Amino acid sequence: MAKFEILRKITVKDVLNGIDKKAYPNASITGAKEHRQSFIVVFGRVTGIASMETDKGPYIAFKGMFEAHRSADGAVFKSSNLILPNPAQETLEQAYIAALPTNEDGSPDFARPQPFAFGFDIGGEPNETSSTKYRFTCAPIDIGDDAENDPLAGLRSKAQAALPATQEHKALPAPDAPEPEAAPATGKAKDKAPA
Repeated sequence: MAKFEILRKITVKDVLNGIDKKAYPNASITGAKEHRQSFIVVFGRVTGIASMETDKGPYIAFKGMFEAHRSADGAVFKSSNLILPNPAQETLEQAYIAALPTNEDGSPDFARPQPFAFGFDIGGEPNETSSTKYRFTCAPIDIGDDAENDPLAGLRSKAQAALPATQEHKALPAPDAPEPEAAPATGKAKDKAPA
């Protein structure tokens, strides 16, 4: 089983924190000031959202099951909390709300959340007009309908990948059926077992 680290929350900063900067000199947010790069690939299922605010302004915190892979070295992180930069945050929030069931008045019914599957490649690129000299980028990842509707899809693909490549995936033959036992003789022809 692959190793992973459990975080209190997944953020780009938390996932990039602790990377070996000598081995991966461009794997930092400040590296995006010079060229486009991928920081993390994040995916999961959103089961709820919460509007939050800090001294830096409002943001959306996502609840659910999430996994992030650091692009530079493939390190894996998991959490039940996720905070994304824009445009990923707005995109995911709008998609999640649109997928919710609606109340009689047509408004989203947050009391009946539906798990919503998603995936993003989040990176950065130079932006001279920004005070930070970079901006976040967000590329959706096609996770397909199976991942959204089939909670075993990911496990199935891993299990199939573990099978030997030369083995054909055939159903096992049915076990031999036991011979039926002869009915006890009662003296009546119809009750006798055939010879």
